[in-house]
Amino acid sequence: MQLQAAFKKDPKRDTGIDTLIQLVSVTVDPERDSFPAMRNFADGFRINYKNWSFLTGRREDIYNYARRQLFVNMEEGTGGVEDLIHTQKIVLIDTFRNIRGYYDGLDTGALIQCAEDVVLLTKEKKRKRK
Repeated sequence: MQLQAAFKKDPKRDTGIDTLIQLVSVTVDPERDSFPAMRNFADGFRINYKNWSFLTGRREDIYNYARRQLFVNMEEGTGGVEDLIHTQKIVLIDTFRNIRGYYDGLDTGALIQCAEDVVLLTKEKKRKRK
């Protein structure tokens, strides 16, 4: 929620990158995190759904993605009932799906760094358009 707030438009100026980024949260407990449960959680924090998605799916697929695409847990596992991945890591991914950084989502300094890196990425994207 702090990260989303960092990108909000400044009402005094025409600045903000809240429309240029997409935040995605993926559950690691799909058996408990049903769509209604995730919606309740997001609504409780007044999440802006225009740029924040909450995803769920088959546990095996989620865990495979977390391990082999996002690299948030290097321990092998099956995605079965005994397998557990729980991380507070934020993974910054650019428009080409390249990982650009990892940040501790519970560390204010790391969140500030993430926000600064997002700004750099948006500037990089704007330069490439020209």
